[in-house]
Amino acid sequence: MRSRLKKVFIRAAKPRDYAACRRMANQKENREGLGFVSRIVFNDFAARQSKDSRYILLVAEDGQGKVVGFARALRLLNGTQTTLHEICRDMACKGGGVGRALLKKVEDMSRSHGIARFFLKVPDGIGAAKAYERFGFKRVGIESPQDFPGRKRRLKLYEKELV
Repeated sequence: MRSRLKKVFIRAAKPRDYAACRRMANQKENREGLGFVSRIVFNDFAARQSKDSRYILLVAEDGQGKVVGFARALRLLNGTQTTLHEICRDMACKGGGVGRALLKKVEDMSRSHGIARFFLKVPDGIGAAKAYERFGFKRVGIESPQDFPGRKRRLKLYEKELV
């Protein structure tokens, strides 16, 4: 583990942040759990979040303004749940509090809108599952590849009550 960053700044992502986020997602240690980060989806969330608070796309910056992490989430229309779609941090910042800061910001934004549940899926065999449990998430199920045509691996389902 690396040392904790002195300061992590969280802000709304902009389309210009895509290259840095893609670079992090393509790091070998992140690639298996995250997969492909689409420029179209990234830019769509970046544009929508300023008009519709259900769309969340955040970046984390270090003290020098370098993008060192990102998170993408969506609050359901019925206002009951936020689903985390992606979260990633630069491997050079592993253990530096970037993931924790991003999760906390998404949680805080969700609570401010009265959201009761924070939900995510983790590919089976990915070490991040233990980190989510440390952050208060509880495993609530598993999705099998047989249940979803085209899916190649099992997904662990996690949930955190926010109220």
